[in-house]
Amino acid sequence: MMKKNQFWHPMILFVILLLVGCRDNQEIVATPDADPTAKATETVVAPTATAPIDEPVMPIQEEGILFSELLPGMPGNNNREFIELYNAGVTPVDLAGWSLWYKLNDSQDAVLIYKWTAASEIPGWGHFLLLRADQPFEVIGDAVYDTPLFERRGGLVLRDANDEVVDRLGWGEGIGEFFAGGPAGVPVDGASIERLPGGASGNGVNSNDNASDFALSAIPSPQNSGSARTPLPDERLVVTATAPEVVEPGTSFSYTIEVQNFSDAQQHNLVVTIPLSADFELLSGVGEGAEVVNGRYIWRIPQLEPGEAVGLVLELQSPFTYLDTIVSGVKVEAEGMMTAFAAPRLLSVAGGAIPIAAARGLAGNVVTIEGVATMYTGGFFAGSIGTKFYMEDETGGVQVYVPGGSGVVNVQIGDRVRVTGGVEIYRDSVEVVPIDIEADVEVMSNEGSPEPAVITAADNETNDAVLGKLNRIEGMATRIEEFSFSYELDIVDETGTTTLVYIEKDTGMTAELLEPGKLYRVTGISEFYSSQRQLKPRLQSDIAEVFPPELLLSVGGLNSAGPGDVVVFEITAVNHTLSPLTNLQINAALPQGDGVVSDISAGGEQIDKRIVWAIDELPGNGESAMVTLSVAINDNAVQPVVLGTVTAVADQWPDPVTTNPFRTFVGAGVPIWAIQGDDFRSPYVGSDATTQGIVTGVFPELSGFWLQEVETDDDAATSAGIFVLVDQFDIPVAAGDLIQLTGRVRELSGQTALYPTTADQIMILSSGNVLPLPVAYDPPQEIGAALLYNESLEGMLVEVSDPALVIAPTTQYGEYVLVHEKLGVDSVSRTDEVGFMIFVDDGSSAAHSDASTLPYAVARGNFVEDVMGPLAYTFDNYKIE
Repeated sequence: MMKKNQFWHPMILFVILLLVGCRDNQEIVATPDADPTAKATETVVAPTATAPIDEPVMPIQEEGILFSELLPGMPGNNNREFIELYNAGVTPVDLAGWSLWYKLNDSQDAVLIYKWTAASEIPGWGHFLLLRADQPFEVIGDAVYDTPLFERRGGLVLRDANDEVVDRLGWGEGIGEFFAGGPAGVPVDGASIERLPGGASGNGVNSNDNASDFALSAIPSPQNSGSARTPLPDERLVVTATAPEVVEPGTSFSYTIEVQNFSDAQQHNLVVTIPLSADFELLSGVGEGAEVVNGRYIWRIPQLEPGEAVGLVLELQSPFTYLDTIVSGVKVEAEGMMTAFAAPRLLSVAGGAIPIAAARGLAGNVVTIEGVATMYTGGFFAGSIGTKFYMEDETGGVQVYVPGGSGVVNVQIGDRVRVTGGVEIYRDSVEVVPIDIEADVEVMSNEGSPEPAVITAADNETNDAVLGKLNRIEGMATRIEEFSFSYELDIVDETGTTTLVYIEKDTGMTAELLEPGKLYRVTGISEFYSSQRQLKPRLQSDIAEVFPPELLLSVGGLNSAGPGDVVVFEITAVNHTLSPLTNLQINAALPQGDGVVSDISAGGEQIDKRIVWAIDELPGNGESAMVTLSVAINDNAVQPVVLGTVTAVADQWPDPVTTNPFRTFVGAGVPIWAIQGDDFRSPYVGSDATTQGIVTGVFPELSGFWLQEVETDDDAATSAGIFVLVDQFDIPVAAGDLIQLTGRVRELSGQTALYPTTADQIMILSSGNVLPLPVAYDPPQEIGAALLYNESLEGMLVEVSDPALVIAPTTQYGEYVLVHEKLGVDSVSRTDEVGFMIFVDDGSSAAHSDASTLPYAVARGNFVEDVMGPLAYTFDNYKIE
C-alpha cells in the first residue's frame, strides 16, 4: 500500500528548487496526519532562502534522525525554546538510551540536556519535540528539558545508545565539533532555525553543512510525534488518543483510542499498542483479543475497511496524588503501512482531596486534604501570630500550620476540615501551610473525637506511618523533667524501647502529678521534630495512670480546717481487676484528735472504736465505690484530726489493702514541714494548701521568694523552708515579713514550691521579723547520703561560715563550686560521684556575657567565707542562692 509514495524523492527535488527560489514570499500549509475534516494547522512562513535557484539540487536523506527545527529563545522571553528532531526514514526509531548535549562555547564543557531512559519512538517521516519546561506552546511536547539555550550562539549534538554522534547543529559562532560544515545563522526577531525543505515537505535536506541545510523560519512551527507526517502519505492509518486534560486524584476516567483507515484498501491484522502508565490503574479489564504485555495494552483489529473508524474505551483510575504526565506512544501498525502515532496528551491529576499519606510525600506541591482534626488550634506553639492543628484520615495524619492564623482559624478536636496548602518540611516535620486562610481552611462539621491508634514505643521511634497521627502508647515513666515551656517524659514499653513524651505548657497541661516508676497510658500526636521522635499529648486527660489488676484504696479530704468546721473524709475503693469483687468490707478506726464523728455514710456503722462499711459488689475494670466519714472539729481545737489506717477486703481479695493515715491540720493551715514531707516529693502535690512563715529572701530574677516556718517538727528528714513561685503578679513581700499564703503545691523540676496566682492569696501579718538562724551547711561525701541531706534542707536558710575553697570558677550563669577546706580537696573530676560539693548561685536565671554584670566573681583557688542563702534545687543541683 506504499507504492504511491515510495518514489517521492525525485519529485521533491524539483519542489526544493522552487522553494529555494521562492522562499522569501512562499507560505507552506502543513497537512494534518488525521481526519480530513479536522481543522488545518496555522500557516507558517517558509525559511528565508540562502542560495539562488540555480544552485545544485540539495540532497534529501532517506533515513536517520536529524535536528529539524530549533528555537533558542525569543525577544522578551529567553526561555521560550524548543528542539525538534525529524526521522527521515519510513520506520519508527526507538530513542531509548540516546542523549542530547549542548555546548555554549569552546571554553565550557558540554551539558547533558536530555537522555531517553525508556522506550520512546519517533515516527517515520515524523518528529519528536522537546520543549523547555514550564513554557506554554500550541502543541504538547514529547518531552521537556530544563537547560537554557543561548539565542546568539551554541551547539547541539545528538548521540545514539552507543554514544555515537548522530547529528550536529550549531548556530551563531561556531562551537568546535558541535556543528556540521558551517554553523547556521543567528535567529532574530523570534524566528526559528529550520532544516530544509520545511513545512509539508519534511526536513530531510542534509549536506552535512548547517549553514546550507538550515534557514530562518519567521514563524516557528514545533511538531511532535503526533503531528502530520511530512511528507504526508496518501495511503495511511490514523490513530487518536483522547483523555480529559484534568482528573481528580483517585477518580475513574475514560481513555478513548480511535483508529481510522485513510487508504483505498481493506487493512488486516492491525495492532494497536497503548502504553499504560504505572501511575494509573486499568479498571475496565482486558477485552477479547487484547492483552497487556510489559505495561502495554495490545489491541488487535482483525480488519478495517477503507474510511472505517473503530474505537476502544479504557477505564482508568488516577492515583491518589498530584502529577502532570505526558500520555504518548500510542501507535497502530499494519503490514504494508507506515506506523501511525497518536499525538501526545498532557494529563494532569489535580484538584479534589488526596489521601494525607500521599500528601506527606509531596513536599513542594500544593495539595488539598480532608480529614478529622485530632488537635485543636492554640494548644501547640506556632509563633506569636500563627496557629497550628493536626488532622488525619484513614491513611495518615499531618500538621497544618497557619501563619497569621492566631485568632482567625478556630479548629476543635473532631472537626471535619478541608485544607488546601503547600507541603513543607520544617525541622523534619511535615506540614501543610495554607496560603489564603479564609479560602484554604474550611471547617465542614464536627464528628466527635477520633479514636487513637494503639502503638508501641518502638513504633513511635521507627515507623514513619504513625507520624502526624493520633496514637496511644502504654509504658513506664522513667524520667520526668520540667523546662521553661514544656515537660518531658521518657516512657519505656514492654520491649524496653524508650520514647519521648513532649508536653507543651501552652496546652495547660502539667506533669507535676506524674511519678517516675508508674505506668501510664499516653495519647497524643506522634511527630518527628528536630531529629527527635516524640508523642505530644493535647489534654490532661490524655495521660492516665495504668493500674495493675488489684483492689486499691485511697483517702481524701481537707488538708486544713478551722475550729468548729466539719471535715469529711472520703474513702474510695477501686476495683482494677477484670471481675466483680463481692462482700467488700471497708474498715476504719475512729479518727484521733480534737474532733468527734458526726456522720457515717450509708452502709456503714460504728462497732466499738471502728467504723465498718459493707458493699455487696464492686464491678471490675476500674469501677469505684466511695464512702464518707464526717468529723466535727471542736471549737477550741488546736491538734490535727487524724484518720488512721483504713483497710479493705473482699471475697476475692482476702489480703487487706491499707492506706496511710490522713491528717487534717487545725488552725493556720498546713505546716511547711508537712508540705515538704519526708521524701523527695511532696505528699500534697496538685492540691491547694495554706501555710505561714517568714520571708527569708526575695529573688525577682528567679520569679519568687523563700519562706521558712519558725516552729517546725522534730523529724530531721523534713524541711522547714519552701520556695514560693510568683509569675502572675509583682512580688508583694520583703525579707522579714511574716505572711500567710495559699497556693497550689507543685514540684518544679524536683523543687517543692507553692504557687499563688493572685496577690490576694498572700497576707502580710507583720514585718521586720528576725530571720530564722541559718543551718551550717556541710553535705556528706557519699552521693546517696548527700541527696537525703540536701532534701531535708531544701528551701531553708543555710550558710558556709568558714573559708571554703573554690574548685570551679564563676560561670556565665553566675554559679561556682566550693568545698570545705577541712576536706583537703583542691579539685574534683567531672566523673567523680561525690556529694560534698557546694554549689553557689547569683540568685538569677540570667546568662552573663562578661563579669561586669555579675555581683562578684571568683576564680579557682580563691577562698570564700560567710556564704548564706536559701537552699534551692534547680537544674539537677542543690545550690545556695
